[in-house]
Amino acid sequence: MEVIIKTKLIAHRGDTKNYPENTLSAFKAALENGADAIELDLHLTSDGELIIHHDYYLGNPDDGEGKIYEKDLKGFTEEFLTKVIALVKKYDLASVIEFTSPNTYNLTRIKALEPTFKVGTFVAALPGWMDKQLGQTLAINNALLGTINVLHCPFSLIDKKFIQVAHDKELLIHAADCDLDEDLRAAFSMALINCQLMNLVLPSVSERNKAKERVAEVLIFRI
Repeated sequence: MEVIIKTKLIAHRGDTKNYPENTLSAFKAALENGADAIELDLHLTSDGELIIHHDYYLGNPDDGEGKIYEKDLKGFTEEFLTKVIALVKKYDLASVIEFTSPNTYNLTRIKALEPTFKVGTFVAALPGWMDKQLGQTLAINNALLGTINVLHCPFSLIDKKFIQVAHDKELLIHAADCDLDEDLRAAFSMALINCQLMNLVLPSVSERNKAKERVAEVLIFRI
């Protein structure tokens, strides 16, 4: 029996080609144009409210000024993580959310508080002296040490062997930069589970959506 794995397309901050990033309009348009999941960014304001916004400062893409909050950087506070977890539980969304962060503390703390939550970490582009195989080995070993579920990798680091090794260790691979049609087609051919992109009008996106049923929508919270 042949098993077909459909690559899940994740819209980076929504449909940012046509709408302001991290807005409901961008999220709705992304889903309408073929995205299976949405990546969005969370902050805690100085008065304790969770908001969706990428930068630490106002002004992009809005016309405000100054810091969003007067606290430690995003996610270094227990209050922030506690409020995120409470929001997810309130709407029973844990099964469709992945938590990502450049801050290792966020991920390990989320896992300590909620072991069943899915967390993902970012793998940086390899330095010039490091070969691809070593980079892949370090990425997988670091994920296992940190109880990470998903590796968000540059597309240049990904190949079929890397995907298989990761899957054997119950890790998912997420391609973080699939905005070229040839990269997206290569991801499909490798049966890559997740691809993040900003351009939803690529020919390969349209072809994929016509060929197979949509994957259930998922949210990725960057904290």
